[in-house]
Amino acid sequence: MFELQRSDSEKDHVSSRPVLSVVTPAYNEADNLPLLHSRLSQVLEPLNLAWEWIVVDDHSHDRTFAVIAEIAETDQRVRGIRLARNFGSHTAMTCGLHHARGDCAVIMAADLQDPPETLSALLAEWQAGAQVVWAVRARRAGDSTSTVAFAQLYYWLMRRFVGLNEMPATGADFFLIDRCVIEALRQYNALAGTPAAGWSSLMIVMLIIGGMQMLMMGILGEYLWRALDESRRRPRYLIEAATSMTEVMITATSRQYTTPGNPP
Repeated sequence: MFELQRSDSEKDHVSSRPVLSVVTPAYNEADNLPLLHSRLSQVLEPLNLAWEWIVVDDHSHDRTFAVIAEIAETDQRVRGIRLARNFGSHTAMTCGLHHARGDCAVIMAADLQDPPETLSALLAEWQAGAQVVWAVRARRAGDSTSTVAFAQLYYWLMRRFVGLNEMPATGADFFLIDRCVIEALRQYNALAGTPAAGWSSLMIVMLIIGGMQMLMMGILGEYLWRALDESRRRPRYLIEAATSMTEVMITATSRQYTTPGNPP
């Protein structure tokens, strides 16, 4: 993973903690990033607040990271990160949130489907006390009917069975989260080496019990297989062929028992 490096003067200039962090995962978005930066500046400048724009390049094949570097040279609020390979948009979002320094963060796509003009409304809800603010799309442009149907089914399952009752029925990829939510997300990561208290001991107990159960099931299965094999009552062995010497010995033995004067 590569990140743009700044000089000491630039670090001093951006050392103050921004109020808003805009996180954008980008994959082959070289043409859209300058326009998105222009619209972000037009929307956020009148709000008179400190902000930063973190663009995570998900190992694009075009000039995405070069464009980010060019924008960052002219605007010190822009930070660029390039992943070592393509990890997917969700991992890129997670990376951006890990590097966000704002009091709140907004996830915004680079394809301009999420209008930056909505940021002021999201910030107003956050300033009113909301810790998570969803921006719901009225329609999903460019998506097929099957994609929309499966997406609605997924979000229905999330609302019905997972317990995310406040999630919009049509989903939301454009949202704002408070700093406390960011910190909570940065700490749900048991597989990466920061497990919750008691997680390790619980997993050890579960693995031991599960191993013993699997061992006993294997023994039971062996007994069942042997019982099934015995119930078939198959002969112990079958002779397919024998040599001629064996046949001669059998004939001679039969004649010996039939000679007169010898016991049968």
